[in-house]
Amino acid sequence: NDAPDVDCLNLAGLSAVPRDAPVVAINAAKYSCHSAAGLGAVREFSEHILLLKKKTKSQMEQDRIYRNTF
Repeated sequence: NDAPDVDCLNLAGLSAVPRDAPVVAINAAKYSCHSAAGLGAVREFSEHILLLKKKTKSQMEQDRIYRNTF
């Protein structure tokens, strides 16, 4: 029964599943790893989070520059 997993995935602000997760979980997750469970999925998701953080920081810096220009 994957219902508890789906409930948790829906509640999470950022959720991910490994490549070999059940389809119902994949559909509920915001990010689906290319890696399978036990074969790098956690690392892949961690790198995805760091990339999102970097993009957010860059966007915040661009917004700050834009506001200071006008």
